[in-house]
Amino acid sequence: MSTKGPISQFIEKHYLHFNAAALVDAAKGYEAQLASELKC
Repeated sequence: MSTKGPISQFIEKHYLHFNAAALVDAAKGYEAQLASELKC
């Protein structure tokens, strides 16, 4: 996905403390997994 939606943009901009960083990392991993499944 090249364009981030409004929720992804909000999370990446405002969720900067440690626990939120884990949420951002998990969301990016989930997005990557979905993208790889779509390519199969």
